[in-house]
Amino acid sequence: MIGPFFGLTDDYQIRLHELISELGKTYNFTHDDWYSMPIQLRTFYARKAVRDNEQEKEKLESARAQAEASQNRSSQFPRGPAVDRR
Repeated sequence: MIGPFFGLTDDYQIRLHELISELGKTYNFTHDDWYSMPIQLRTFYARKAVRDNEQEKEKLESARAQAEASQNRSSQFPRGPAVDRR
């Protein structure tokens, strides 16, 4: 059986609505804005959201690594009653 000449497949529609849902959490556009937005512009925002999330993840990992490093440096020195006072 031959499908319709033009139309969105079920798989594409699902991916589109998942993308709209994710972008709606990040940017202040309505569902209708995302749905009617030109594909190139919607793709731009999707890539920008991914890039921004990756940068945020890198910043968090860097901050976590710095916190662990400073904690390791401070734990090298004994404190309190465990200090040997010869």
